[in-house]
Order: sequence, then structure tokens, then C-alpha cells
Amino acid sequence: MNVEIIPFKTEYATTFKDLNVAWLKKYFVVEPHDEEVLSNCKENIIDKGGYIYFAKVKDTII
Repeated sequence: MNVEIIPFKTEYATTFKDLNVAWLKKYFVVEPHDEEVLSNCKENIIDKGGYIYFAKVKDTII
């Protein structure tokens, strides 16, 4: 399996949210603040100097 690590792209914002919400639901609880941050990840993370990276296999973010 060839895994590529790529930086944030707006086209993957929904995938970022979906993966994080699934993880939170499995291990914790999704709080309103989580929804806000994850729904606007570019504004709340990237634009504030944060980083988001994705693992990509072929055309799928994993």
C-alpha cells in the first residue's frame, strides 16, 4: 500500500470533519465546539496558523 501524506486542501474539508466526528463518536462525544471547529476547519485551524495533513491511498483519504 502506497500512502501519501498531503497538506490540507479545501476539497477534503468534509472528509476531515467526517473522520473526526466518527472518531469522537466512537471514543468520546461530539460537543458543539467540536462541530463548530470541524465545520469550519480552514477558518478555525488553518487560518489561525494550524496544520492539517491527510493520509491518501490512491484517491482515498484514510
